[in-house]
Amino acid sequence: MAAVEALMNDKFRAGASVDPYDLLGTARTTYLEGYGALMSVELELVYVAPLNPFRPTYSPQEIAAMRDRKLKKLPVLKEAMRSLMATAGTTLDSIPGNERISMEVRLWKYNWEDSRGLPSRVFMTAEKSKLLAAQANHTDLAAVILEQEQ
Repeated sequence: MAAVEALMNDKFRAGASVDPYDLLGTARTTYLEGYGALMSVELELVYVAPLNPFRPTYSPQEIAAMRDRKLKKLPVLKEAMRSLMATAGTTLDSIPGNERISMEVRLWKYNWEDSRGLPSRVFMTAEKSKLLAAQANHTDLAAVILEQEQ
């Protein structure tokens, strides 16, 4: 499980892309007997420089631009989650095929931002055997992964 956590941390760590995520703690993975593996992480979809005494607010234009960046990053996040779930399916070989690989990403939001249309949580789950079969058959992972937003 430590290997999967390291992969998640590397994938979501700030600096990993031109418009990085802001990882707000390290990833956690746990095994729930009879269910499978649950991976969890909390992050900000885009890095936002913190407010401070020298910069106490953001302009309405900056807030709108942050919202647009987040809306564009949401599908990128989902694709990264699907990829990480597929990798976890092959990495976590001790988990039986009939159990699940699940991933939860909690998305941080500031009280001053415009978060309309942005979820607070993205959850994905799939039976491990179906993930492995989709990879082997080069099937779209979205076809076997149940996705939920809240």
